[in-house]
Amino acid sequence: MFKVYVHSDSYGSDFWRSELPAKHLKVDGVELELKTSFDCKYDNDYNAYWFNRVPNPHFFPILYKLKAAGKKLLVSLDDDIWNVPAHNPAKSEFGPGTMLHMELMLDWADHILVTNEHLARQTKRPQKCTVLPNLIDTSLY
Repeated sequence: MFKVYVHSDSYGSDFWRSELPAKHLKVDGVELELKTSFDCKYDNDYNAYWFNRVPNPHFFPILYKLKAAGKKLLVSLDDDIWNVPAHNPAKSEFGPGTMLHMELMLDWADHILVTNEHLARQTKRPQKCTVLPNLIDTSLY
C-alpha cells in the first residue's frame, strides 16, 4: 500500500484544494489520508506528503528530513501567488519570506499540481507540473 499524507487546513477553501481532489484521485493500492495537523515530528509512516500552497515555515526541518529519507513531496497551487495585486488583501500573505519558502518547496517537490498552464509556467518548473482542472463548479457563483 502506497500511503499519502494530504495536509488540509480547517478553511473552507481546503475542501476544494484537498478533500475533493483526494476523492477523485482514489486508486487501488493508494491510501490518501487527510490530516489537519502536521506536528513536525519525523513521521515515516507515509510514502508521500502533499501540501497546498506554502507549508508553514516550521514544517521545513521535518520536510527536509523526509526528503532526505526518500519520501515524495507534492505541492498543489491554484492561485498565481507571484502576481497578487497590491490592492488585494491577501498580498500581505505573500511577502519575500513566504515566497522564498515557496521557491524552496517547489525545488524540493517531486511533483507540482496546478490548475492551468499559466501556473505551470509561473512555477518556472513546468517539467514537474501536471495540470488538473479546477473542481470548483463556477455555475454556482
